[in-house]
Amino acid sequence: RAMTLPLAACTGGGTGSGKSNPGGSQGGGSGAQPPASGTTYKVGIVKFMDHASLDQIESSLQAELDVLGVTGDNVDFRRAGDGTAAIGKLAADYKYGSNPEDVIPAGSIIFTGSYKGNPAYNAVLLYDQDGRIVGGVDAQGNLKASQVILADVPAEGDIQNVSDGTWIYWIESGWETDLKGIQKVRAELYRVNDALTNEGQRLVSDSLFETLPQTLPEIEFSGGSIPQQ
Repeated sequence: RAMTLPLAACTGGGTGSGKSNPGGSQGGGSGAQPPASGTTYKVGIVKFMDHASLDQIESSLQAELDVLGVTGDNVDFRRAGDGTAAIGKLAADYKYGSNPEDVIPAGSIIFTGSYKGNPAYNAVLLYDQDGRIVGGVDAQGNLKASQVILADVPAEGDIQNVSDGTWIYWIESGWETDLKGIQKVRAELYRVNDALTNEGQRLVSDSLFETLPQTLPEIEFSGGSIPQQ
């Protein structure tokens, strides 16, 4: 059976990028999903009098809010029409960005899902039921996997939080892959404070475990390709 997953066409002033290299993986990406503005709340602290104990409570509360940062990040798998998680083999090359290397080659093992967050500061990792990172192995024995977080860049300003973006995690066919020991996989979404240094990296969401199909169906992405110039 084949699985076709629609991706929104890229619009706006360019393509978004989310890159990370956790666990020896390679990642980079472009935008094919329009951003949606999340709800923003302003929190105010009102004191009715000056008192040392109240000052201490105020400082503690502000510190806790700084630690929490942006809340509401979420990650999950996309679903096929029959409700199964979108896991399979890519039927045809998928070009997700404007650079020549921004291509997921046909035959790659594909995992894809949705996320809520900021593509400039989020990254996705997959783990199996034993807590091992899901990936292939290159000729040097290095663990290899790639991930891209898709979002659209607005004509003006920075990338905003996305409420229903798409992530794709893949293992290229050229990397040695043994899926026999993998029964289930789950996605973890990480957020950083600095996208260049990965400072402040922390886990902000994870999905439920999904069963890996014994026979991987073909997956084809429709829409969302970057037009050739």
